[in-house]
Amino acid sequence: MSSDIDQQLDLASPLHDLEAIPTALDEVLKHLHPLLTANIPELSEKELSAQLSLFVRAAGFSHRAFTHAGYVTKCLGDLVDTADWTKLLDKPDILMRTSESVSLGYENSLDARKAFQDAKGPLEALLSQLVGTNSNGPDIVIQFDGDQLNVTHISRPKFVSHVVHNLEECSRASGTLVNWFERCRAFLQDETSSLALPGDREHLLRNVRGPMLSYQNIFERIRMKYPLLFEPYNRDDIWQEIALDKKDRLSRIEVPKPKVFVPPTFKEPPRRQEDYSKIPYEYFNKKPDDKQTYKATLASIDIISPNVSRLTFSFEVVTGSVFITSGFSIGFRFKSRDPKLLTSAIQIVATAPNTTHELNDYTTDKCNASVQVTFPEPQVVEWNFRRHFWQVLTGTSFPQTFNLSLSVQHEGDITATISITVFRRPFLLASNISHKSTHTPTIMEIQKDSED
Repeated sequence: MSSDIDQQLDLASPLHDLEAIPTALDEVLKHLHPLLTANIPELSEKELSAQLSLFVRAAGFSHRAFTHAGYVTKCLGDLVDTADWTKLLDKPDILMRTSESVSLGYENSLDARKAFQDAKGPLEALLSQLVGTNSNGPDIVIQFDGDQLNVTHISRPKFVSHVVHNLEECSRASGTLVNWFERCRAFLQDETSSLALPGDREHLLRNVRGPMLSYQNIFERIRMKYPLLFEPYNRDDIWQEIALDKKDRLSRIEVPKPKVFVPPTFKEPPRRQEDYSKIPYEYFNKKPDDKQTYKATLASIDIISPNVSRLTFSFEVVTGSVFITSGFSIGFRFKSRDPKLLTSAIQIVATAPNTTHELNDYTTDKCNASVQVTFPEPQVVEWNFRRHFWQVLTGTSFPQTFNLSLSVQHEGDITATISITVFRRPFLLASNISHKSTHTPTIMEIQKDSED
């Protein structure tokens, strides 16, 4: 295990050295950019512009390389993070995308190092013309625009020495970035490595991302700071450049598949309806007086096909005075619990019983009242049990204990509201009394194969 820990610590150790790339690059441009319009006799502005173009090209390679490095550190930080939310990540997929960014970043860092090396010699030779045989020539006046505004007089030998030193720093530190990507690749290809790290190492690796992002930001400021050298730039441009660069490079290189050990992905236990809504679940049990009872219970939930739940409810409806009761209705209204899923997408696809004849299969009571099922909305259903006034005299009766079944198609967790409304005709004037559920359990979306 020590090898992978050492390698991961290695990924954090050279960060201070990588900062030298954008810092030294900025120093070079800070000193040479003003010379493009300084009218110095000893220096051809056209030739300086031509030589700086290669240096600017190296800056583009470096910017893309650091952007890939930032993504790599983010992925590695997520992969070694032990927080609960990371247990659900598709780590093999993230590792493959990490390997791709390592490959692309590595290729760009190689090109940056070569471009910096190629630019150094010609720029150094050109700058030597500022000194020539006379090191006592007039000072060069540099005006720094941007973060600060200063006017600096600097001797020519010191000016040249400072620029050359930073050219060397760009070349040297670019080699460090190349090595950083090589260490990332070695870690991903090491079968003895592991994403499981002690807490202090995990914390250290996650903290690599911050500095990488700050270096990316320096490159963005540089590209906006020197308009004579760079195209007009906004923050989205780098992603367009990376997309084009990625398409070109992936046609020529092969991204290696990571071999690092991935801890098993955490798998949540199957969702169970009973963990959310205790079955049977009593919606309500009301007794307005000694002669009346209104009870509604969710008796069972069966998953009959993907996204379709069959719900069975049991009822006890004792309406009191038989003579003045003309009927009652039971209504169901379903709603989505997920605000991103429309309630209107819920649909009741089957109901039972739908006729007086079918009712006998859902109750043990002797009853012969008419049954009518209506659907005011796709997610709303009402059972109506009715009798005419003259049917009271013929002995037409309502069921008192019975079941109702309905199948609901839904794409997320839903709830059901139940209401029982009793219709009466005291003194031949119609009236009704409703009993509605106030608390509704969650009826969950459970794929059928998840119960295995």
